[in-house]
Amino acid sequence: MSEQIVEEKIKDVEVKTSKPQKEPRKKEPKENFFKKKGAIRLEYDHASRFYPIYSSKKYQSNFVIGVRLHEEVNAEVLEKAVNDCAVRFPAFKVKQKRGYAWHYLVENDAHIKVFPLEKAVPCPIDTKKTNGYLFKLTCGENRIELIIFHGLCDGNGAIEFLKTILLAYKRLQGVSVVSTEGILDHEDDFDAMELEDSFVSHYEPIKLGEIDFKKLLGGTPHRIKGELIKGGFETDRLVLESAEIARRAKDIGVSFTAYITGVIAYALDKSEKAQKNNNYVIMVPVNLRNLFESISLRNFVTFIRVIVKPHSFETIEEYAVEASKQIAEEASKEKMARFISTSVKAQKSFLMKITPLFLKQFFLKLARLFTSSRQTIIYSNLGRIKVPDELGVDYFYFNLNASTSNTQNLSSATTDGKAVFTLTRAIKEKDFSNCLFSLIEKEDKQ
Repeated sequence: MSEQIVEEKIKDVEVKTSKPQKEPRKKEPKENFFKKKGAIRLEYDHASRFYPIYSSKKYQSNFVIGVRLHEEVNAEVLEKAVNDCAVRFPAFKVKQKRGYAWHYLVENDAHIKVFPLEKAVPCPIDTKKTNGYLFKLTCGENRIELIIFHGLCDGNGAIEFLKTILLAYKRLQGVSVVSTEGILDHEDDFDAMELEDSFVSHYEPIKLGEIDFKKLLGGTPHRIKGELIKGGFETDRLVLESAEIARRAKDIGVSFTAYITGVIAYALDKSEKAQKNNNYVIMVPVNLRNLFESISLRNFVTFIRVIVKPHSFETIEEYAVEASKQIAEEASKEKMARFISTSVKAQKSFLMKITPLFLKQFFLKLARLFTSSRQTIIYSNLGRIKVPDELGVDYFYFNLNASTSNTQNLSSATTDGKAVFTLTRAIKEKDFSNCLFSLIEKEDKQ
């Protein structure tokens, strides 16, 4: 396997070593948004409609995209930069409203503030303090963090927003950026297709009876237990050369993502006690833009489950090969297309259309009291993030959310040869975190 193939597979989940032919849209969207009294109005996309229903002041589905620079950040200049950029990103320049059946988004003309760095992230967003915005831009010393509500976008959309903010910030400082390739320039107009609900565009009608709800929900997984941290999360971070991990993945013929998934399973064996009949369930996001035609900056990802029995293999390599096999099977274009249709069909049902929002909130929040997360851990690999040298970036990083039942989640991003792993913990114990990072950094020779 060539080095080029290994590099191609560092992205979220690459099923094949060569770039797949992207599936064209089933239909062109009639409208990505509409204007009411001159202001843009957006419906939540079909991947995120339930996020605001589950949300409260204390619990929100937020994540963080951060960047470490080579110099200290000027908060005043950064605040001007984000306000200059906002018009270029109408999907984020919004505030939330309540409709009859669903929440929706409307254009927000309020000023965007910049805040000091939060101690524990991801943290809830107080929209009264952010002037209604569903994101919060913070900075301190040489770091900038974008805390953003998952209802607006996935990690791919958020990183595009942050890169553009960085470009505007550097220009305001008088830095000449020769090439802006790979960055959405805030001086350009937005493309309406960036607001597309790509789930609808790639929806192929199916019957409600064809949906396998049992498989969709999954079984009870192994859980990483411990004493819950009061008032937020703690973060563990590891920075190392990505070439070393790429070499290990190449040696056994798997992707970067599959390799780290294998390390996670092995680390669970080493640090956790087996729970009767409960498998390790490692959820891996799939960037559907790699398989289906889309330039949407909103949500267009889904998750697949890598399921392995505790102590079913003796080495990292064996776990990684098994993870690679399952990823290839579950992330096929055919299965992803079916998932898209399932997601849209379930929300198009007559019952969903006529049920008032307050009843949806009551029943869904009630159901949440009796259900728990259906995964042991999430591992999200944002892949390589490329920016011009003039932006002065050391590296980007990515914080996932966690919960009382899904107590730890791992993410990674690669910048200029540096792989940055970030683990968000909802518990005080660091046994799994220490074991995992030790294996990633040194790879126990077993």
